[in-house]
Amino acid sequence: TAQREFSLCITDMGELVFMPTLLAQLRKTAPKCSIRTMQVPAEQIEGLLASGEADLAIGSYRTAPEGLYKQRLFMHSFSTIAHVDNKKIKKKISLKQFEQTPQIVVTLSGKSTLAYDSVLEEKGIKRQVVMKTPHFLIVPLLIEQQPDLIATVPLELANVYARYGNIRAVEPPVDLPSFAINQYWHPLFHQEPALIWLRDLIKKSFESYPNIHKG
Repeated sequence: TAQREFSLCITDMGELVFMPTLLAQLRKTAPKCSIRTMQVPAEQIEGLLASGEADLAIGSYRTAPEGLYKQRLFMHSFSTIAHVDNKKIKKKISLKQFEQTPQIVVTLSGKSTLAYDSVLEEKGIKRQVVMKTPHFLIVPLLIEQQPDLIATVPLELANVYARYGNIRAVEPPVDLPSFAINQYWHPLFHQEPALIWLRDLIKKSFESYPNIHKG
């Protein structure tokens, strides 16, 4: 019966993965509540959570302050995506193809911050980057228009793209690390009943989430 708005810091990718399930759960269990999402740089999250402007942050924030509470929801891994008409790329892209194929890179803060970037650099893998963007959702549209492009994105996002028919997921040329998707909150609001309820709802909503951790 509660009436309130919950605010979440989440990326556009997070919205695509989380919101269908979470919104359905919220409308079922608390139909008078609503959700507002915001996409902000990682360095602003602690301040937003401390002020109460944001209730939770959801994602894989590798630079999240140590002072925040953190709860793991599930593990994610990466996949390379290509256009369905790109016949040069088979079920697994070779390292040579990966280095020579023009690609889009998603960067969340003006520089490469995703977990797989450091692995590629450590292995000395060179990429022909034609565009860097902070937005995951533009990637399949660009590949649809320019079928020779590829990108490497979280696996569940690749699966969502693939459902629309123009994009297919292929195995990357090297093993890429898995990473944790967490929910974060500020200690000031650790005991607030509404947020305890929301955190529990989110945790339970994704307890039975498909096992998308490869291996």
